[in-house]
Amino acid sequence: KYDLTWQIKDDNDFYFYERNWRLNEFFKEKGTVLDVACGSGTVGVWLQKRGFEVVGLDISETALNLAKRKGLSNVILQDVERRLPFGKETFDYVFCGDILEHLFSPARLIEEAWRVLVPGGSLIISVPNMGYWYYRLVYLTKGEVPKTEGLSAEPWNWEHIRFFTQKY
Repeated sequence: KYDLTWQIKDDNDFYFYERNWRLNEFFKEKGTVLDVACGSGTVGVWLQKRGFEVVGLDISETALNLAKRKGLSNVILQDVERRLPFGKETFDYVFCGDILEHLFSPARLIEEAWRVLVPGGSLIISVPNMGYWYYRLVYLTKGEVPKTEGLSAEPWNWEHIRFFTQKY
C-alpha cells in the first residue's frame, strides 16, 4: 500500500506542506542529516541544496527512485523499525518527519536515532497533532477520527497506527 502512495502522490512543492515552513529554524548549522522515511526526497533535496550532507532512508523502493530522480544522492532501502545501518555518533541531525505515527514501536526508532546522533546533535521530529482543533471538530461533528493522510480508506487500512497530541 505504501508504494501505491508514491505512485499517486505528488509532493514536489516543498512549501506545500506547512511543517516545512519552519525547518529553517531547526537546521541552522551545516552538517550531516539522516532523513528517516525520506519518501520521495523532498526535504532531503531541500537540505542538500543548502549544503547539508543527507542520507535518505525509506522502506519504499518506489519512493527512493523518486528521491534519486529529484537529486537526493544518497538513499538506502531500509525498514526504519529495524536497527539503523549506521555506527554510533554518525549524524549531526536525525529528521523523523511524520513517521512515528506509522510505526508499531516508535520508541525503538527514537532510541536508534539517539544512538546515531553525535553528542549535541539534534533529533527533529514532527507528527500530526490529533488534538488540533480542526481534527477535534471533525471528530465531534462526524463521529470519526479524521483522515490525515489524504488517501481515502477504511480505518483499518489507514497508514497511521499511532495518534499523538501536543502533550503526547
